[in-house]
Amino acid sequence: MRVDGRSFITFNEFHVPFTQADLFLFDGKKLPTVISNFSVAGAGMQVAVEVDPQLVIDRASRTESEDDAVYHLSTVITADGEGISGDLIAKIYDEAKRTGKTFASIVQVRLKGKAVKTVVAPVASIPDIAARTEHKR
Repeated sequence: MRVDGRSFITFNEFHVPFTQADLFLFDGKKLPTVISNFSVAGAGMQVAVEVDPQLVIDRASRTESEDDAVYHLSTVITADGEGISGDLIAKIYDEAKRTGKTFASIVQVRLKGKAVKTVVAPVASIPDIAARTEHKR
């Protein structure tokens, strides 16, 4: 910042250096697949559970550990009399494991024409929203 053409405050003298995590987040925000509007320090988890379910299905990555997950996806496939090969389901599962995509996203593509419904819910490890209590004075 300059006053009368002279340096008054040099901002780089007062700024806390960025950590590797900060730089990672800055780079991540440039990617079209990263959604980073869950507010400061997780304060906006309500935003995470109100996100468009199809967006979660398409962009989420699978995890082996439910402890690392944010969402739980349950998919139901209805074949209406034709049946679906168990081998095909196994191939879809293997593809999901290999690519890191969700089973639900691959099923929607591979089983077009079948009734595929996926329920997206927060995992059990995400706490319920606590009711606020009145403060007694």
